[in-house]
Amino acid sequence: MSGPLVLLERFDRLPVRAAPRLPPAKAEDDAADRAREEGYAEGYAAGRAAAEAKGAEDTRLLAAVAAALEAQAAAAPDKIAAEASAALVAFLTHVLPKLSEAGFAIEAAAAFTKIAETAPDLAIEISTAPDHAKRLEEWIARFRPDAKLTVRADNSLQGAEANAAWVGGGADFNWAAAVEECLSALNKAVKTFSNGDN
Repeated sequence: MSGPLVLLERFDRLPVRAAPRLPPAKAEDDAADRAREEGYAEGYAAGRAAAEAKGAEDTRLLAAVAAALEAQAAAAPDKIAAEASAALVAFLTHVLPKLSEAGFAIEAAAAFTKIAETAPDLAIEISTAPDHAKRLEEWIARFRPDAKLTVRADNSLQGAEANAAWVGGGADFNWAAAVEECLSALNKAVKTFSNGDN
């Protein structure tokens, strides 16, 4: 073919070229970096200040709780002792009179036979409340059957009380009064202790 060669160009598609990239201005980069750093520093400082304030508040709260616990712990032994003492007094106030009634004959017999041992020829007459006369006589016989001790019921005496009489002397045995004195002294001691006068 020897004909003319025709070259047709297409004009509907033009090559797209990218816009040349210009390097960013150095001043703008520095300003953005500085702003970023300042923002970070401000945020960090604000967060740290808030955390320190919260920490200080927590520390004050914990110190107050520790002080309150320490005060309660320091007062606990005195409080427990006062409550235990009051409970002991209440218990003994209820129990001791009953025990003194129950044990009166034994204790009185022991006391009067001791007196009889010091003077074996001494005749001793013991007066006691009618409720205790028989038991007192039985216990004296157990402790000292050979003693010159006689027991008689006396209606003027009540409860845990007895009197002994012999030529030239005598003795009173008032177990109930002794118990009352013990309880009174214990009450006084507990009140003194509870008021902090110890």
